Amino acid sequence: MSLINRRLFVHGWATDSGVWDSVATASDLTLDLPGHGEVGRWDEPCLSPAVDAIKALLAGRAPRSVVGIGWSLGGQSLIEAAAQLSQLGAIVLVSATPKFIASDDFPWGRSKALVRRMIMDMKRDARAALKRFYGLNFTGSELCGKEATAFMTRYETMNSGWSPGDVTTALEALYKVDLRPVLNKIDIPCLVMHGERDDVTPIGAARFLAENIRGARLSIFENAGHAPFITNRERFMRELDDFVAKT
Repeated sequence: MSLINRRLFVHGWATDSGVWDSVATASDLTLDLPGHGEVGRWDEPCLSPAVDAIKALLAGRAPRSVVGIGWSLGGQSLIEAAAQLSQLGAIVLVSATPKFIASDDFPWGRSKALVRRMIMDMKRDARAALKRFYGLNFTGSELCGKEATAFMTRYETMNSGWSPGDVTTALEALYKVDLRPVLNKIDIPCLVMHGERDDVTPIGAARFLAENIRGARLSIFENAGHAPFITNRERFMRELDDFVAKT
């Protein structure tokens, strides 16, 4: 019998907990990652600030009682947290990757030069850099839809609670982190959900996760970009509910 009685949603880079408004309910747990809301600082280029925030939120909860659903950076944070926190009973990795930067032994990432340029752009003009990034979350056809339009409208101006410097440091964490050595330590059920046409995190990263996390399931959203929970909400919710029910 499953011990899971609560869902935790962890958002991606340069967004906030409000990105889950169409899928999370009042009974779900959400948090704004450090630097992306009113509480906490992302003051070092690693995942510790995010993991510490998750740890604080789950303190006192029963072992394996929470399923964590993480999008992009939120998924990376849950990968690292899953190896440390007994409260997590399952994880769902949405558009996630163990390594954001491509290398000779991991071609499913972004180039170092591209991300270094983005970091510099964030330091010069964060608002302009983010506006360019947000459009990458969707395919061309998705950008014509109301869901993507609502997302773009929501994030076209930086949230007043954000720290541009901290959000940039979180991007530097994405540049540096390599979670591949952690994957074989995950011993809880895992569902990997990914858009086939993701232009932020290539689909190969999802296949790598599914192949290297013991027992993980892979669900590919055809013709979807980086945010399938927004553009394919009904299927996303159906598969999430089915996964939790069978965990």
